[in-house]
Amino acid sequence: MGTSFHAWNGSEISISGGEIGGGFNVEQGATANISGGTTGSIRAHSGSNVTLSGGAIGDYLRAESQSSFTILGGDFLIDTVPVEGLVNEGDSATIQVPFETLLSGVFADGTPFAFVVTKGFIAALEPHNTFSLVLSPLPDPGPPVIDVSTIPAPKGARNDQIIIVRDGAELGKNFTAIQGSILLIQEGGIVQNNLEVVRSTVNLTGGTIVSDFDAIAGSNVKISSGFAEEVILLDSTLTVTGGTIGHDHQGLFIGGAIDAKLNSTVNVSGGTIGDGVFIGEGSVLDVSGGTIGDFVDVFIGGTANISGGLFGERFDAFS
Repeated sequence: MGTSFHAWNGSEISISGGEIGGGFNVEQGATANISGGTTGSIRAHSGSNVTLSGGAIGDYLRAESQSSFTILGGDFLIDTVPVEGLVNEGDSATIQVPFETLLSGVFADGTPFAFVVTKGFIAALEPHNTFSLVLSPLPDPGPPVIDVSTIPAPKGARNDQIIIVRDGAELGKNFTAIQGSILLIQEGGIVQNNLEVVRSTVNLTGGTIVSDFDAIAGSNVKISSGFAEEVILLDSTLTVTGGTIGHDHQGLFIGGAIDAKLNSTVNVSGGTIGDGVFIGEGSVLDVSGGTIGDFVDVFIGGTANISGGLFGERFDAFS
């Protein structure tokens, strides 16, 4: 389907495959059961009923007041703490995720997910939304090492899995890696948009990471070759020794190449970074080499340490 889909009053929608390119809106009086497929975002309006048990979901979940939004799965964590009251199959818990807090887990179909309550950036939940979690049996995560060139790409990575993406191989949209997983992206490999990694590692030694790449909650990203359209960090570390991130102002990409938030660290000793490097409160930019384009902004509470490298036309440090 196209960029938006609405389920109106009295309708009942079941999604088990395919793709909704943008947002899925469940309006008042409508019911949606989502067990698979790819969806850009889900918004449950007041008076709607949503049951989510699988699928690759994009950056946004919203459960408005007086809606019913149920998530079936397991390994539910709020930050690093298991959700209480979920012991036996069928147990349920009602939660509201606090601001700047991470909800992660695995849907009943085995797909990992991660959402953060923020001010609209990164994989976002809305503040004060209420979700019901129901403990369900989870499928086996598969082998500890998966070479996507020889084995079909999984729905996500969990349980310290290692995912290898070589020439001609591809990970699909909204791929999420959690629980100490490692993604090895090599020459010719492709990761489609909205890659999410939580407490995990990404080594880009070639290939391409398409837009909207989020590294969250202590993740470690290393780029030595290849291309990433953008990297967004939340309490994570990015080390750039080569390769390219973003575009210059002549390119097609609109937005920042790197956005470091909430105690993140960006180390640059080589490579090429396009326009737009944003260093937020508590975050650090260390540059000893490489090339960075226009528009470097170090916001209040951020730090920049410069001992080398080349910069473009504008560098602002706010106080």
